[in-house]
Amino acid sequence: MNRVKKNKLVFTLFLLFYGVFSFLLFYLTKSFLISVFFLVLLFLPGRILASAWENFFNGKIHMTNKDLDKAIDSFHTFLKDLDKKPGLKNLEWLIFGLYTKDAEAMTFNNLGSAFLQKKELETAEQYFQKAAEKDPLYPIPYFN
Repeated sequence: MNRVKKNKLVFTLFLLFYGVFSFLLFYLTKSFLISVFFLVLLFLPGRILASAWENFFNGKIHMTNKDLDKAIDSFHTFLKDLDKKPGLKNLEWLIFGLYTKDAEAMTFNNLGSAFLQKKELETAEQYFQKAAEKDPLYPIPYFN
Protein backbone atom coordinates (compact mmCIF):
# COMPACT_ATOMS: atom_id res chain seq x y z
CA MET A 1 0.00 0.00 0.00
CA ASN A 2 1.49 3.34 -1.00
CA ARG A 3 1.77 6.34 1.32
CA VAL A 4 -1.21 8.21 -0.15
CA LYS A 5 -3.59 5.28 0.25
CA LYS A 6 -2.28 4.67 3.76
CA ASN A 7 -2.81 8.33 4.72
CA LYS A 8 -6.35 8.29 3.31
CA LEU A 9 -7.14 5.10 5.21
CA VAL A 10 -5.71 6.44 8.48
CA PHE A 11 -7.64 9.71 8.12
CA THR A 12 -10.89 7.89 7.33
CA LEU A 13 -10.44 5.54 10.28
CA PHE A 14 -9.65 8.49 12.55
CA LEU A 15 -12.81 10.33 11.51
CA LEU A 16 -14.88 7.17 11.91
CA PHE A 17 -13.44 6.46 15.35
CA TYR A 18 -13.84 10.10 16.42
CA GLY A 19 -17.45 10.17 15.21
CA VAL A 20 -18.38 6.93 16.96
CA PHE A 21 -16.61 8.03 20.13
CA SER A 22 -18.35 11.42 20.12
CA PHE A 23 -21.75 9.83 19.46
CA LEU A 24 -21.29 7.29 22.26
CA LEU A 25 -20.11 9.96 24.64
CA PHE A 26 -23.13 12.12 23.87
CA TYR A 27 -25.49 9.13 24.01
CA LEU A 28 -24.14 7.93 27.35
CA THR A 29 -23.80 11.31 29.06
CA LYS A 30 -26.64 13.19 27.35
CA SER A 31 -24.40 16.25 27.62
CA PHE A 32 -24.47 18.59 24.66
CA LEU A 33 -21.55 20.54 26.16
CA ILE A 34 -19.25 17.52 26.03
CA SER A 35 -20.16 16.93 22.39
CA VAL A 36 -19.40 20.56 21.53
CA PHE A 37 -16.09 20.29 23.39
CA PHE A 38 -15.04 17.27 21.32
CA LEU A 39 -16.15 18.98 18.11
CA VAL A 40 -14.01 22.02 18.97
CA LEU A 41 -11.14 19.68 19.81
CA LEU A 42 -11.35 18.29 16.27
CA PHE A 43 -10.61 21.71 14.74
CA LEU A 44 -7.94 22.83 17.22
CA PRO A 45 -4.89 21.30 15.44
CA GLY A 46 -5.66 23.23 12.26
CA ARG A 47 -5.87 26.53 14.15
CA ILE A 48 -2.53 25.90 15.89
CA LEU A 49 -0.87 25.10 12.58
CA ALA A 50 -2.40 28.11 10.83
CA SER A 51 -0.96 30.37 13.50
CA ALA A 52 2.51 28.81 13.62
CA TRP A 53 2.87 28.41 9.83
CA GLU A 54 1.30 31.77 9.03
CA ASN A 55 3.80 32.63 6.29
CA PHE A 56 3.27 29.26 4.58
CA PHE A 57 -0.51 29.71 4.46
CA ASN A 58 -0.18 33.38 3.48
CA GLY A 59 1.93 32.23 0.54
CA LYS A 60 -0.78 29.80 -0.52
CA ILE A 61 -3.39 32.56 -0.29
CA HIS A 62 -1.22 34.90 -2.37
CA MET A 63 -0.80 32.14 -4.99
CA THR A 64 -4.55 31.66 -5.14
CA ASN A 65 -4.93 35.40 -5.67
CA LYS A 66 -2.24 35.30 -8.40
CA ASP A 67 -0.03 37.65 -6.38
CA LEU A 68 3.05 35.56 -7.10
CA ASP A 69 5.73 37.95 -5.83
CA LYS A 70 4.07 38.16 -2.42
CA ALA A 71 3.65 34.37 -2.42
CA ILE A 72 7.34 33.87 -3.14
CA ASP A 73 8.26 36.31 -0.35
CA SER A 74 5.96 34.51 2.10
CA PHE A 75 7.40 31.09 1.23
CA HIS A 76 10.99 32.36 1.59
CA THR A 77 10.08 33.89 4.94
CA PHE A 78 8.58 30.57 6.02
CA LEU A 79 11.79 28.74 5.09
CA LYS A 80 13.75 31.27 7.18
CA ASP A 81 11.30 30.70 10.03
CA LEU A 82 12.00 26.96 9.84
CA ASP A 83 15.74 27.62 10.05
CA LYS A 84 15.38 30.00 13.01
CA LYS A 85 12.78 27.92 14.84
CA PRO A 86 13.33 24.22 14.08
CA GLY A 87 10.46 23.41 16.45
CA LEU A 88 8.03 24.56 13.76
CA LYS A 89 8.83 21.38 11.84
CA ASN A 90 7.57 19.39 14.83
CA LEU A 91 4.08 20.69 14.10
CA GLU A 92 3.99 18.62 10.91
CA TRP A 93 1.96 16.00 12.77
CA LEU A 94 -0.91 18.50 12.94
CA ILE A 95 -1.27 18.66 9.17
CA PHE A 96 -3.15 16.08 7.18
CA GLY A 97 -1.05 15.78 4.07
CA LEU A 98 -1.96 13.08 1.61
CA TYR A 99 1.33 13.28 -0.24
CA THR A 100 3.86 14.55 2.30
CA LYS A 101 4.09 16.03 5.75
CA ASP A 102 7.50 17.61 5.14
CA ALA A 103 7.10 21.39 5.46
CA GLU A 104 10.20 22.17 3.42
CA ALA A 105 9.21 19.84 0.59
CA MET A 106 5.77 21.45 0.38
CA THR A 107 7.28 24.94 0.47
CA PHE A 108 9.85 24.18 -2.23
CA ASN A 109 7.08 22.71 -4.39
CA ASN A 110 4.94 25.82 -3.88
CA LEU A 111 7.90 28.04 -4.78
CA GLY A 112 8.39 25.96 -7.93
CA SER A 113 4.72 26.38 -8.80
CA ALA A 114 4.93 30.15 -8.29
CA PHE A 115 7.97 30.45 -10.55
CA LEU A 116 6.31 28.16 -13.10
CA GLN A 117 3.33 30.52 -13.23
CA LYS A 118 5.75 33.42 -13.68
CA LYS A 119 7.24 31.50 -16.66
CA GLU A 120 10.65 31.30 -14.93
CA LEU A 121 11.12 27.67 -15.86
CA GLU A 122 14.73 27.12 -14.74
CA THR A 123 14.09 28.53 -11.29
CA ALA A 124 10.88 26.51 -11.03
CA GLU A 125 12.74 23.33 -11.94
CA GLN A 126 15.36 24.01 -9.26
CA TYR A 127 12.69 24.30 -6.59
CA PHE A 128 10.89 21.17 -7.79
CA GLN A 129 14.20 19.31 -7.55
CA LYS A 130 14.74 20.61 -4.01
CA ALA A 131 11.26 19.41 -3.07
CA ALA A 132 11.97 15.96 -4.51
CA GLU A 133 15.29 15.81 -2.65
CA LYS A 134 13.60 16.66 0.66
CA ASP A 135 11.01 13.92 0.22
CA PRO A 136 11.70 11.52 -2.66
CA LEU A 137 8.27 9.88 -2.19
CA TYR A 138 6.43 13.21 -2.61
CA PRO A 139 4.91 12.80 -6.11
CA ILE A 140 3.74 16.39 -6.79
CA PRO A 141 7.14 17.92 -7.73
CA TYR A 142 7.67 15.17 -10.31
CA PHE A 143 4.38 16.01 -12.02
CA ASN A 144 4.92 19.76 -11.96
